[in-house]
Amino acid sequence: VWRLEDDFEPGKVAAVTIEAPGYALAAFEAVRTTLDADPADFVARLTAGTLVRGVVVERGTGAPLAGARIRRLTPRLPFESLKHTDEAVLETWSDSAGRFVLANVPTGTMSLAVEHAEHTLACDGPFEVLGAAPIERWIELGTGATVRGRLLDGRGEPRADELVSISCLEGIERTVEHEARTDAHGNYALTGLTPGIYHIRWERHLGEATANDLLRRLELGLDQVLEHDLRPSGRATLTGVLEFEGDLPETVTVMIMPVRQTTDPVKDHWAESGRATFAQNGTFEATDLEPGTYLVVAHVSVGERGLARGSAQTEVPVEGTVDVKIRLESRQ
Repeated sequence: VWRLEDDFEPGKVAAVTIEAPGYALAAFEAVRTTLDADPADFVARLTAGTLVRGVVVERGTGAPLAGARIRRLTPRLPFESLKHTDEAVLETWSDSAGRFVLANVPTGTMSLAVEHAEHTLACDGPFEVLGAAPIERWIELGTGATVRGRLLDGRGEPRADELVSISCLEGIERTVEHEARTDAHGNYALTGLTPGIYHIRWERHLGEATANDLLRRLELGLDQVLEHDLRPSGRATLTGVLEFEGDLPETVTVMIMPVRQTTDPVKDHWAESGRATFAQNGTFEATDLEPGTYLVVAHVSVGERGLARGSAQTEVPVEGTVDVKIRLESRQ
């Protein structure tokens, strides 16, 4: 029987973990505080510690990989949270035969993040730990997916020394970005990518302003090599004016997003494509746009914590020029 006494408010929810040598960690996500708690209302039944063990090898050759770092992930503790958590994370390293053992693993849904200096990060799982029976895993590490191509303007001319970046939207490396500079011929290559859904874009810079132009959503598989040129393919031009009662910055980023209706929740959540440009002294222009319905959005910082934002929807023709006017309204 145990008791924790502190300045707890009754009726609040807390997470409780219980550790004991030789037993799996017991984790309780939602324990409600109460006055004069009855121990019989909270009984923790510990089970013998489960072993998760396995082998890490190189994909293709089957050669064992020593020195791989293996860490336990859960739905509550994904990979991107490992750097910021105060929780004790179960981890181990593979030996010279590629073997590893995690002891006293709690029951529940989990995955394994596997990192090696010469291979791409891998996620093994998710899988269920149900009891004391050992779990066996076979994990293969490869060189990762590659996206390569050229950055071109509307005439097909290369854009040299420009930044192309890719950001993981869904996958073990969610929120992680990779970037590469184009060479004299506009070539770029983004390597060592994990499977998942990504946004790739040309990162345009004008002073301190950044615009993610030629944005495209991609889905990458295991060690896939994808050829993808970043090039506008339309013949229309969009021009516009920003209206604001206050002082506008000299340079403002303007986003130009196609309006599409889908029934796919992933496609609804992550934009399929997008363009962007800069407004200078309140006016902007975007060229080589494809026909369709677009939402044109601009926003600027106002004061210390305020924001002025405005948008306009417009139809872009197959060719020719269309004008839009965006009124920026202050929001706190």
